Amino acid sequence: LKGMIDDISDLETDAADAEFDAAKKSPWPPQMRDQVWADRVRLRHKMKKEMVQYRDFMKKVGGKEGLKQFLEEEVGPSTLWRIIQMPRTEVTEK
Repeated sequence: LKGMIDDISDLETDAADAEFDAAKKSPWPPQMRDQVWADRVRLRHKMKKEMVQYRDFMKKVGGKEGLKQFLEEEVGPSTLWRIIQMPRTEVTEK
């Protein structure tokens, strides 16, 4: 886990150390903890790379209120629920 955290270039040394220290305090068994934190670090890294797309989308829908309206009208409660509860196996890794 430490190696993965250190390999992600967008984490400064202090942030990487804080990330690793937080992982060590996890209540989960070591193998499970490492998998959870590795998934978290991968997701965070992927989302940071896509930040421009998020920013553009938020402008397009009209900010927070526009996002709320978009989710209610375009996505709908049942689809939104499924997205939030999406199994890890359905989340694509790139």
